[in-house]
Amino acid sequence: MEKTWGIVLGSVHLPGGKTVVRIFTEARGTVPFIVHGTHNKTAAVRPLLLMPLHVVEIDYEHHEGRELQTLKELQLRWQYTTIPYDPLKQTMALFLAEFLTHALRREGKNTALLQYVTEALRYLDEAQRDFTSMHVEMLRGVADFLGYGTPQLQEMSLPELVAYYRETIPEFPALSSLAVLHDVLR
Repeated sequence: MEKTWGIVLGSVHLPGGKTVVRIFTEARGTVPFIVHGTHNKTAAVRPLLLMPLHVVEIDYEHHEGRELQTLKELQLRWQYTTIPYDPLKQTMALFLAEFLTHALRREGKNTALLQYVTEALRYLDEAQRDFTSMHVEMLRGVADFLGYGTPQLQEMSLPELVAYYRETIPEFPALSSLAVLHDVLR
């Protein structure tokens, strides 16, 4: 049994009460886990805890050579106080969750990046004002950690930044939440 903490990137519910959740962990980087019985009332891991960007502490069984690890226990490390209730922050969080899901898909252990993302999310949650460009700054910060950062990125708008990443990283997807984010920020 191993213990670590991380950020939930996303989850997929499967038939039979199973859920596959991808977590960017401190100990091993991005790891896909399978959780059994998430739809039971007595489940050890409730589906609400598997929401994207939740910072969680986990207990799991690690088996070398297995693609899916078995998650035994999960609890919130800290709870958001404003993101779930502020439409602008919610939209930014959805955009960031989608970006991080793709950007960290194959990321190995990177404690500094995990700390950066966690602190950026905490800042977004606690900010009362001056946070409207925080998602762009976080995008640039993550790009720097992943080795894609360049000085000219500081001058780019969000659409230019996304276009740059699509050219630079062939597998960079079209982010469906980008249009929603633009509408909210107008």
